[in-house]
Amino acid sequence: MAKTSVVEGKETFKLPDGWYRKIPLHGACMNAHVDTSLKYLVEELKVSVDAKDPESGDAAIHMAVTWGRPEVVAYLLGAGASYRLRDGDGLTPLAAAKRRQRLLDQGDAMYVARCAEKGMDIAQLREGGQALVAMLAAVEKAGSWAAYEKTRA
Repeated sequence: MAKTSVVEGKETFKLPDGWYRKIPLHGACMNAHVDTSLKYLVEELKVSVDAKDPESGDAAIHMAVTWGRPEVVAYLLGAGASYRLRDGDGLTPLAAAKRRQRLLDQGDAMYVARCAEKGMDIAQLREGGQALVAMLAAVEKAGSWAAYEKTRA
């Protein structure tokens, strides 16, 4: 966790080491900026796609799963992210995707309300979530992203 200090009567926060790489990486995953900031961070700045957020324990792939971003998950796996990483709750990306899908499919009132409040289309989230679960299950079954890609060719 970042330390706080007081400078000129105002509380300040010390950002974690490498914040300029890690924080934007999670934001790029959340917002599906695959062809812009995500690509720049990974390919130019060489940000580790498996680095975990110190507070949540989540890697970028978990952020992409949380926000239902199959295109981001595919990019991260193609860039070397591990489909076996565990998040702060101990879940792999596939297990996290299945949990998210269950919440959407069962109509978990709080989860669906939060999504709707943010202007998200629940039907579209369900459809995208099914694709995400299917892709991650296929990657796990194939044993790697590269092996999965060969099955699609």
